[in-house]
Parts: sequence; C-alpha cells; structure tokens
Amino acid sequence: MVTYKTPNVYVEEISTFPPSVAEVSTAIPAFIGYTEKAGIGDQLKNKPTRISSLLDYETLFGKAQATSFEVTTKVDDTTKAEVITSIDTPELKYLMYYALRLYFDNGGGSCYIVSVGDYSQDKDKGKFEDGLKALEKEDEPTLILLTDAVSLGDTNYYGLCQKALEQCNKLKDRFAIFDVLKVDGFREGIGTDYLKYGAAYYPDLQTSLNYYYTDHSVTIKGGGGTTDTGGTTDTGGTTESNLSNSKTKNTDIYNKIKAELAKQRVVLPPSAAVAGVYARVDRDRGVWKAPANVSLASVLAPTEKIT
Repeated sequence: MVTYKTPNVYVEEISTFPPSVAEVSTAIPAFIGYTEKAGIGDQLKNKPTRISSLLDYETLFGKAQATSFEVTTKVDDTTKAEVITSIDTPELKYLMYYALRLYFDNGGGSCYIVSVGDYSQDKDKGKFEDGLKALEKEDEPTLILLTDAVSLGDTNYYGLCQKALEQCNKLKDRFAIFDVLKVDGFREGIGTDYLKYGAAYYPDLQTSLNYYYTDHSVTIKGGGGTTDTGGTTDTGGTTESNLSNSKTKNTDIYNKIKAELAKQRVVLPPSAAVAGVYARVDRDRGVWKAPANVSLASVLAPTEKIT
C-alpha cells in the first residue's frame, strides 16, 4: 500500500486478473549421488527431495563420510616430545555433502537431492542412471549436477553426462553442468549430441572447506611411550591407535593433530560452486545477466593454472 503524504484525490485500481505471465524459479539444481542416509528407512531413496539449506540436507540426508586420516608421529630425540611427521589424506569417495556446502556458500538457494544409495555401497553407474530417471518426473529442477559421479572414471562419468544431455533435450526445461575429468579425451567422451543443453567447467578447486572426520576415523602410527590400543598396551617401539585414545592419554599430541587436520582443505570439482553462482546471479541481477566475472566463495585457488 502506497503512503500518501500530500492532500489530494487518489484513485486506486485493484486488478482482479492474474498476471499474464506466471513467475517461475530459475537455477534450481538437482544433485544426484550418495548420501549418509535417505530419510527414515531409505524412504527418500531415488525420490527427488527439495531442500532450502544445508541444515535441511543434514536433517534428511546426514553428513559426509568420516575421512580416514593416517597420521604418523615420532618422538623427537632432543625435546623427547611426540611430533607429527606426516599426514596421509585419502581421496574423497563421496562428494555430495561437500558439494552442497560449496553450493550454498556461493549463493545457492533451494535445490533438489536425489539420493541413490548410502556410504556402505560401492558406487555404480546404474544407480546414477536410476536417479536420472527419477529426476525426469520432477518438473521444477532446471539444472542437473553429477558432481558425486566423477570418481566413476572417465567412461562411466561421460556416459552419465550423455544420459543427462538426452534428458535435457527430451524435456527442454533443464540444463546440465559437468566437470571435466581430463582435458584429453573430454570431447570424445562427451560426444556431439545435444551440447547446447550443457556446460563443462575445469579445473578442480582448492576450497577452504575442512574435512569431516571423527576421532575414531583418525589413525595414529609411530610415536613411543605407552599407548592404549583398545585392550592391549604396547610399550616403546612403533604403536598404532586412533585419535580418541590420545584425547586422555596424550593431550599434547592430540591438540597438535587437531590443529594440523584443521589445515587440511578439500579439493572439489567446480560444478557445485558454479551452480551456486548461477542461482545467485539469477536472483540478484536477473536471468539475462551471464554468470561471468563473478568471484567464488570458499575457494582458495584452482588446482591448475590456466593460461
């Protein structure tokens, strides 16, 4: 309602007709991949589910798989204190949770999650294809992301990309965002059909996101002294335990390891960040503004320099 500040005669016309053009949301991505859970009793498996925040995701689908770090320590000859010599960080197998964090950090809004399995299952191309088929029945999503499928290997991943492009061409109401696994062979792998319905981004991104882990998922090797390994005690020599044992037995090395693990950063494919930029630009500037020359949040640097 307009606030009138001067005396006058005003005529207000109230339209009784609906808008001639219905407003629809744009840049609504659908993430397909593996999650910690899928609701209660897998009720959300292969069921496109709309969420609006990372909290929604954690409530319905859980968190990331706990990263299995391997920390090697030794006793310094001079100070006699236990010090860290190396940290072995495994390659992440399940990327969905981290992709969602990067998406929301870059301005992403509501999106869809299609859970095709949990962390106890090996990744399978057929599961992703089932997720794509389930997504085909949902009308609102406008972007398809296969970030969690990059670990399937070139042949399987690019095969899924072709399936996604086929769906985009069939429905003509969505677009696919892909990650380039290797520059060599990408063109041949992706094919030449329906390319107007997709965009590919490269290289991977060194993010500022920390790994999710638990004290029990961190293995400690080396060191000395007396270490309780859950029922047995090793005195001197090389020992192996997990971080939870050190919390009460050796708080000094526990705090050192926690500090070093906090410095480890996740490397992710760029598609999730780009989807967030799509959503943010559409919302802030409009769909007519290209999502270009926009800085990425929670990103430290690309993993490779592009010249």
